Amino acid sequence: MYRRPLNTLPAPGFVGALLPALACGQTVQYFTIDPTPPGAPLEKTIGYYTSTTLPSVAIGSNSGDGGPGGMYLHTSSGDLSGPWTQSVIDPSGDFYERAVPLAHAGDTYPGIVASRSGQLVSYWNPLNWGGDPTQPWPMEVINPNAGCHDIKVVDVDGDGKPDIVCSATYYGPWQSLIAYQNSYDSWQIRTNPFRDSNGNGIGDSVALASINGSARTNVVGATPTGVYWFKNPGRNRSGTWAAHLVGTAGNKNDFGETSIGTVPYGGTSDAIIVASNEEPT
Repeated sequence: MYRRPLNTLPAPGFVGALLPALACGQTVQYFTIDPTPPGAPLEKTIGYYTSTTLPSVAIGSNSGDGGPGGMYLHTSSGDLSGPWTQSVIDPSGDFYERAVPLAHAGDTYPGIVASRSGQLVSYWNPLNWGGDPTQPWPMEVINPNAGCHDIKVVDVDGDGKPDIVCSATYYGPWQSLIAYQNSYDSWQIRTNPFRDSNGNGIGDSVALASINGSARTNVVGATPTGVYWFKNPGRNRSGTWAAHLVGTAGNKNDFGETSIGTVPYGGTSDAIIVASNEEPT
């Protein structure tokens, strides 16, 4: 299902995902994208992959959970009511957790960053060079040694190119990482940059925050000792991400049970929202 309040811009969504706020009595419409999606869909993302005005949805499946594997694109030939058509981005591979749009300089349509078969990969959207997006997309391996649980795309070091910030993940196990972009097909990987004073890395959630009016490129994550914000060292890719304690709610074990979100607040900084062990704190 895809759902959004009437008279608002479309919000990211997938079958059964997204519950818009109904406190003000907003009317909600429901749109079925695919009544029989690929089995065990584990990765999902929404973006303007084939249109600058109408979103489309990508779903990654995992054969280990009984699905077919592969990543699939769902596009509408009309509006959000469809009809929706499924095509193949990648016919094989096991996909886990998050996927996000990624646009390089000059791209009209974003590609996709995803975790595929234990690797962090990027799919280039063929529509940017006149290709057919309903045919399999070219793939680039960004990190051959690890995938991600949570993914954020942001220009970390201020060089004008989008970088990728990843949280750790239990099914690996893999540590957090930053993929710094050198060029569209070249990346520098830094592993486990976000650590508390005891050397603990963050768990399976990561968020971005502005602190005291700074750019929204500082990182927020949880370790077993608490929730921290980590100060961005800027241009120094090997610099220390200094840890600052936000609160004592943290991961209950070594792979993380804390979810974190941030939202601009007051015009000068971000509010940090934490759910620890599936319970709000």
